Amino acid sequence: MSEQASQMMALLCSVVRSVPVGTNLALLHLLWMLVSGQWWLSRGAVIPGLAQLG
Repeated sequence: MSEQASQMMALLCSVVRSVPVGTNLALLHLLWMLVSGQWWLSRGAVIPGLAQLG
């Protein structure tokens, strides 16, 4: 993972830290999908965008 991606992931982790356990992981995946551009590639569909992330 590149240095920029690591910094962005650390920033996103700090944002979702206050959210309850279980919700924070899902929110982190959703935010990463938005930041990485997978949301645009899936034309705004959440489930296919998350599936493309793996």
